[in-house]
Amino acid sequence: MQHTLPPEILRQVFTWACADRPTIVSLIRVCKLARDWNLPLLYRSITFLNASEVSHFCATHDPSDIDGRNRLSLVRKVWFGDSGLVQGDLQYGSSSWPLTFVHRILWLCNNLHTLVIINLDQNLWTHIEGAIPASLEDLVMGPVHGPFFIKSLTRKPRIKRFTSAQTFMRDDEVVDVVLSPHLRRFRRISEIGPGKVTPFWMVEQAECITKSETLEKMEILLCGISELGEPMLKELQAKLPKITHDERVTIRWGQPPTWIELLRLEFEGEEQSHLASLCQA
Repeated sequence: MQHTLPPEILRQVFTWACADRPTIVSLIRVCKLARDWNLPLLYRSITFLNASEVSHFCATHDPSDIDGRNRLSLVRKVWFGDSGLVQGDLQYGSSSWPLTFVHRILWLCNNLHTLVIINLDQNLWTHIEGAIPASLEDLVMGPVHGPFFIKSLTRKPRIKRFTSAQTFMRDDEVVDVVLSPHLRRFRRISEIGPGKVTPFWMVEQAECITKSETLEKMEILLCGISELGEPMLKELQAKLPKITHDERVTIRWGQPPTWIELLRLEFEGEEQSHLASLCQA
């Protein structure tokens, strides 16, 4: 039986049905039209929690054939590491990180816009920084991600947004980020809890924003135990005017409690917003 719905309505129905990856995988097997509609949704956002997922992706996507290249070109967002509620084996300091495969994925996904790297050991970042694609606009890393200099990225991505979570950055790193000509938003996240160090250095380093004419916002975001965080937030906000009066610098409290959950909600929320925009088009 042939369907009688207009193609644009049928496409909206298929798009609304794409609430999770298993559903999308099922839908692309319905017919060629459904495959053409939903394959970009399947590949737009990919999460790797385990080393086996990384190696399997590389093994099943051969860039030497046109289908493999086409699929890799659809990837816009990639998340490596823990996602908060779900943990894999890509842990900080773990030998499970398949750096060769991670490097290969980053090298081949030439339309990648957003990259989140969680729990990569600070001594391993240099193994993959050379593969960061020129298309990248949004980079998120933590905790303790190691030395980071945008000018050292050999493929010269024009990064617009950089988030550093749970990491002490040296003054020269902060200056390099702030003065990057394409960067518009620099965000630093610190989780507050028992035994955690008060991030006074983040406020003290904010003075360098006066050197930038292009940065639009430097944000210090606190999260964690509110009973401990709220007094600390007030203390940091009181300290900020002594360092700089630049209105581009803000300090605020974020939700939910952990920094990884906060980042994951943003990552998934953007995907839901994208689906909603497709359905309204």
